[in-house]
Amino acid sequence: MLCKIISLADPGHEPKAHSIRGLAASLAFLRTHSTEEVQSLGGWRSTTSFSSCEFHTLILTQQVRNVSGQDCPCTWYEVSRAWYCDASTTTIPTDCWTQHTGVSKLVFQGSISYVSEGDLDHENLEYVTSVEMRGVEGMEAQSLSSLTHLVYLDLRNGKLTELPDMSALTHLVALEAEGNLLNSVPDLTHLTHLRDLHLSNNSIDVLPDDLLPASSYALNVDFRVNDFSIINAHSLNTATDGSYLAFDDLTAIRATQDESDVLVAKNLESNIDLLGIIVITDDPTEP
Repeated sequence: MLCKIISLADPGHEPKAHSIRGLAASLAFLRTHSTEEVQSLGGWRSTTSFSSCEFHTLILTQQVRNVSGQDCPCTWYEVSRAWYCDASTTTIPTDCWTQHTGVSKLVFQGSISYVSEGDLDHENLEYVTSVEMRGVEGMEAQSLSSLTHLVYLDLRNGKLTELPDMSALTHLVALEAEGNLLNSVPDLTHLTHLRDLHLSNNSIDVLPDDLLPASSYALNVDFRVNDFSIINAHSLNTATDGSYLAFDDLTAIRATQDESDVLVAKNLESNIDLLGIIVITDDPTEP
């Protein structure tokens, strides 16, 4: 008899109805495993007995030990090809990566203590496009280098003093790293698809001359609540025309006359008067 299965996983993350592929996988699992094995996965309930095979709900959202015996503290969502790791997960759950191919999204809802090189380097993660890892305390320089298809990276509200190497993340569209302890920003000029860069509420004391990419899109950049008050015009002059830049406590933009002319022609939008604080100099140096 065909079992009716409806996922009641967190509705904030995943639609209630599975895709046909997800339903087929669930049915195949139930047909090939005993009641005891299904029950041992934890977090299920149904309105009828297992023997009737007329399930109205099946919830598998708790920490599970899968059939192969590996521990995986995260929940898999078939429709979005995503792993969701709850607040109790404080280390990268590498045991999960072998279980599903074609992973698209990783969400870590707890504060990850440290991300080492190799933690995210697995063939099943090759096409991950989105990583949400808020509250991370530290990352090895090459910890993201294998995620070459990454489009969205959320590293908000952690304790990072520097960003990991992003030279391989050439498809990145959005980088959110506000609310950390960053004291510097790497060269991002290679991120030519970038649209959103959020680095507010950090401890950045200087912006590099080579900073913003000549993106195909107008940028939305937020540098508010940081520790610098003077920048060089070259830090901004590669931004796409019409980009929006948010600052506070910025008192001067040092520029040669040529750099000033370029900046004026950009028609950049901002929450402050950028053109009103340009200081012309023959030798703009690092502020």
